[in-house]
Amino acid sequence: MLPWYVILLIVVALFTLPFLIGGFLARKFRMPDHGWKIGLILWSLACGLVIIGFSDGVKRGIDLSGGLILIYEVDQDKKEEDRTLSGQEMDRLIAAVSRRVNPGGQKEVVIRKYGVEQIEIIIPKVEEAEAERIKRSISRAGTLEFRILANNRDHKLLIAKAKAQSGRVIRDAAGKELGRWVPMDLGDGDPADQERVSQITGFKEIATRDFPLRGRDVPHVLVVKDAFNVTGGYLRRAQADYDRQGKPCVTFIFNSQGGQLFGGLTSNNLPDKVQDFTRKLGIILDGNLYSAPSIQSTIFDRGEITGSFDQDEVNDLVGVLNAGSLPTALAEEPISQLFTGPTLGQDTINKGKWAIGGSMILVLLFMLFYYRFAGFVACGALLINLVLILAIMITVSAALTLPGLAGLVLTVGMAVDANVLVFERIREELNRGAALRMAIRNGFARATTTIVDANLTTLIVATVLWTIGTDQIKGFAVTLWLGVVLSMYTAIFCSRVVFDVAERRRWLTKLKMMRILGATKIDFLARRHVAAIGSILLIVIGMAGVFFRGAGLLDIDFTGGVRVEVLFTEPQNISQLRKTLEKEQQLPDLAVSDVQIEGEAPNLRFVINTSQSEEKDEKGQRIPAIDVVERKIHDAFAGKLATNSMAYKDATDEKPAAEKPEKPEKPSTAEQSRRDLPPDSLLAAAGPGAFALAQADTDTGDSPPSDAAEEPGGETPTVETKPAETKPAETPPAKKPAPEEAATIEEGPFAGGYEANLTLKKALDHDTLADLFPEDVAVKLGNERYDKGDDSAFEQWKVTIARPQQEAEKILDDIDARLKDRPFFPSSNAIGGKVAGDTRMLAVAALLTSLLLIVGYIWIRFQRVVFGLAAVVALVHDVLITLGILALSAYIVKIPGTEYLLIDPFKIGLPVLAAFLTIIGYSLNDTIVVFDRIREVRGKAPRLTGDMVNLSINQTLSRTLLTSMTTLIVVLILYAAGGQGIHGFAFTLVVGVLVGTYSSVFVASPALLWMSRPAGGK
Repeated sequence: MLPWYVILLIVVALFTLPFLIGGFLARKFRMPDHGWKIGLILWSLACGLVIIGFSDGVKRGIDLSGGLILIYEVDQDKKEEDRTLSGQEMDRLIAAVSRRVNPGGQKEVVIRKYGVEQIEIIIPKVEEAEAERIKRSISRAGTLEFRILANNRDHKLLIAKAKAQSGRVIRDAAGKELGRWVPMDLGDGDPADQERVSQITGFKEIATRDFPLRGRDVPHVLVVKDAFNVTGGYLRRAQADYDRQGKPCVTFIFNSQGGQLFGGLTSNNLPDKVQDFTRKLGIILDGNLYSAPSIQSTIFDRGEITGSFDQDEVNDLVGVLNAGSLPTALAEEPISQLFTGPTLGQDTINKGKWAIGGSMILVLLFMLFYYRFAGFVACGALLINLVLILAIMITVSAALTLPGLAGLVLTVGMAVDANVLVFERIREELNRGAALRMAIRNGFARATTTIVDANLTTLIVATVLWTIGTDQIKGFAVTLWLGVVLSMYTAIFCSRVVFDVAERRRWLTKLKMMRILGATKIDFLARRHVAAIGSILLIVIGMAGVFFRGAGLLDIDFTGGVRVEVLFTEPQNISQLRKTLEKEQQLPDLAVSDVQIEGEAPNLRFVINTSQSEEKDEKGQRIPAIDVVERKIHDAFAGKLATNSMAYKDATDEKPAAEKPEKPEKPSTAEQSRRDLPPDSLLAAAGPGAFALAQADTDTGDSPPSDAAEEPGGETPTVETKPAETKPAETPPAKKPAPEEAATIEEGPFAGGYEANLTLKKALDHDTLADLFPEDVAVKLGNERYDKGDDSAFEQWKVTIARPQQEAEKILDDIDARLKDRPFFPSSNAIGGKVAGDTRMLAVAALLTSLLLIVGYIWIRFQRVVFGLAAVVALVHDVLITLGILALSAYIVKIPGTEYLLIDPFKIGLPVLAAFLTIIGYSLNDTIVVFDRIREVRGKAPRLTGDMVNLSINQTLSRTLLTSMTTLIVVLILYAAGGQGIHGFAFTLVVGVLVGTYSSVFVASPALLWMSRPAGGK
């Protein structure tokens, strides 16, 4: 960071030097009225360069930087009241989710309201596995409750009342809740989970009952609604730890109020020593009963939650508990998700740079070659345009998205169009015999009206796109909007100043330009009938393609479905790939496209697009659509897909032979974790005034209570389940050092364990790697660049495993095998039906709004509605033909030899919709140029004639072809080199530019002539 006085000096210099230099040059050039104009140009250029030079560059969108976009909606089944959430309630929900996803506030996470009872979460720079972990933490309600399980000795009447009714909540006559049936957490149904459930439900003193839940019967346990109401809202802190068996667990500390309430709850339910009976304390997470330890003595402020958790689940639970519960539950699965890997994003940026660079070089060379000095001015204007666009985007923190990158490339062509209009108008003035100074003045003055008219229609489209678009489409709208506005500034203002100075200083005495076409006298209207027949045939054939493709023509943005990028180890034939997925796996509305990454062999990477919806397993559980597609891909190409792998090396190979581990320091009391209690227990961690709860055995008898007393030194004894004596906690004896060739830990909680260095083929973050280890194995992962809580992924990790070397190596081999069997999907996108339906409505609204606004503007500008209606006829023509060619692409791609045309079976998604709206704006540019000349030629004549229309078309034909040529150069480069993400977008623009140029001559002008004739006229 620069010192404040340096920043102040730069700001002062920026706002003074350009205008001082401008004034000096104006006096030297003897053009005093141009001082502020030169100063303004220098100031804007200097500001742009300084902002770009001192910044970290333009912020990238998720599709370029890599990351995750999720859209969740409120779970309607779990809402307490049947009403729409208020704005304040949605704000509280967003704040709660933010605390989970971004607890420290370091990440550039965006969480905002999306639709009715929907929130959008944008998280940049995350890997696929980290994305899955984030999804789990978001959807958890995060509620924690401690409830006494109803038993036959204390709650006979409540149990009888509960079993006599069918509802899950038991209330008294006044409607007050007395208790409720809580479902057991069944976990994954493995033996450990089954044992945990049977330990609770097998205790004969409590009340259990089966209720249907998500398509199957789930055991429920009756809990008592007590007056203490101890919940997670009283937690001061929760943290990850390990129990005595080395299994991951969660320790927690209550605040003072929570400690008093928890002490009251446990003290009121102490064991009955006379009857040898203990009561159960249910630990309820997110409405599910996880464990039910026996209360042996009073507990106040500390505890431990154990169960069949793995390390990843513990980390998630800690984050959720520390963040607090959600005001209302979110649906378990997002209704829309987009994941992009950083590799794909960087490759897209590289291709975008080549596309921008290539298009700029070609356009600049063409302008220099064709217009000579004027071309040099246009090149300078274009460079200033790009500098200002990037500077403004940096200043307002606008993200550059993939469609936005395409918009930046498109700006190169569209910015030059304004210069072409000016230069061609100057040429006309010179041809009429005007002096150079007068030609420059009249050329800029008369072209300005046309430029403003044409560009305002594009601004209307850009504004509509911003209003209805996703973040990616808004990125395109921003670059399009800025490009259009700044092109008017550079082409009309900056270029005019340069021409004035050059002419006044006699640097320019004669303006030389090349000429493609001379004065033409083509009778375009005589060919309008042939053109009409050709257009109708194209539209009919195209609409047939639309009909036969049906819903398959729409991308998942509009239908819902899944888009997955797959990576193979060996090159694949794309036709065989389509056949396998369509016939064998029966993926509906399938489209497969080839993706080429820089430095990667061809035919390894493909994008698979399908409208596959979610399914249900044999237990009636929902399987998200994206999981269904990934499973089918795995089944179809098992052994051929790219996977991860892990190699490990004995850590002793990295140490000197004589090195001996130092004895670890004794941790502070607050950091100690107890490992001397049975599993599934709630323990008060070591500390003053702490007591323990022990899980009862599964038999019908209960262990007799033992007195819990604090030992000297602050150690807390454990109440064992055996009826014998109580023993204090003991530290397991450290094993003797293993031979030097084995990296065996000598001391500490991992004594007797194994240490190794891991090398991964694809980097993984800490939590994802820890999740791969068995639940009952304590592991410690480290990397010199890793900080606790960091989600960065690394290829190198050091692992310490609380198992002997032979067992540890077996665990590592098993992880490697599982990694090799798990395909790697670089990017994925899933959109639910509800979001797709909303998007369809927005698309229709966008098209209709754009057309209505454009007709209204042209009506007002040309003062006759027929101009607007004729323009709409041309627009509808352009959209229908482009739509038809898009539909026919699925059939064209099957013709041998067409692969060289780079055609894919294109679908209509949001980027293609943006291209359609851009076509509307661009097509109008050419049409308005012709209409403006028609209005000028007609003058005050009472009626429009065919000769006037033909003359106008011929006079503007050169600029129509030139503007189309410069734009076509850009979109062709974008189509060929822009990458798969904008391939359909670029193809639509290529077709649209060609069709738009044709329609401005053969559709819009004849339609205007026909509509302008009086009723009954010929």
